[in-house]
Amino acid sequence: MLLKLIKFKLRSVKKGLILILAGMLSFAAIFALSINLLLSFSLSESSSTLKDIAIIFIIPLLTLSVFGFFFAMFAGYALSAYSAYQTYGKSSAYLYFTLPASRNKVYAASVYTVLIKMFIISVLAILSISFVFVTFSLNATLQGFIADFKEVFEEIFSTFRSIFSMADVSTADIVLRTLSYILNFAVSTVYTAIFLNFACIYGCSLAKKHKLLGCILTGIITNYSLSFAHSIVVGIPTFIIAYLSPDAVELSAMSAGTVLADTLFYAAATVIMHVLATKKLNNSFDVTA
Repeated sequence: MLLKLIKFKLRSVKKGLILILAGMLSFAAIFALSINLLLSFSLSESSSTLKDIAIIFIIPLLTLSVFGFFFAMFAGYALSAYSAYQTYGKSSAYLYFTLPASRNKVYAASVYTVLIKMFIISVLAILSISFVFVTFSLNATLQGFIADFKEVFEEIFSTFRSIFSMADVSTADIVLRTLSYILNFAVSTVYTAIFLNFACIYGCSLAKKHKLLGCILTGIITNYSLSFAHSIVVGIPTFIIAYLSPDAVELSAMSAGTVLADTLFYAAATVIMHVLATKKLNNSFDVTA
């Protein structure tokens, strides 16, 4: 039944998600075309007047594609939030909670649906940015702007390596830091999915009429409360340690530990919100309110 609920929820936002993904791909393609045209005209032997005219048209297109791409990403995450609201909102909650499934399964389906949509949007964003980078690098190589395509990657690698070597960080520390960031990203994604459902459950429960507004206000209050708690639990101790140990090596070694502390905080917040949300859902959440 859980899989059926997830499929049902994904189908309910399929059209909107497809439009958002198509928009992201379109704006990424426009950006890649614009930046490559800009490079080609800059390196061409055309007259300065022709170059100026081309640049006048390309720059607004370039700007529009950047803002459009990030707006489409934001719309995708907003769609995920609205999908969570649909599960508990007054008009649609009755439909979900009268199905032959427990409330925990309805909640789990909502969380998994948000996770799937966020994963798809994030992967597409990474692929789109990679596509822009690769096409620009290939065009720059063909235009003679870059002597060798491998120079781009070698330069990036040497830059990051120089940053780590300045702090005298070993390869093992680099691996640890990378793994800590990956873990932090995974926990943050799950945290976001739980947070959206938590805000919608309590927002719909507290608000009598304007449930969507109640969800938004609950989310804002919860977010600022967690940010304040985070600054006390993680931020202040980190600042004190940095103040007492200003040495660059120690600060660099702190990086992975700081990320892990941040990860543990949001993991704990995720567990607490999950427990409170399921308790509220099963004990006092009224779908007819």
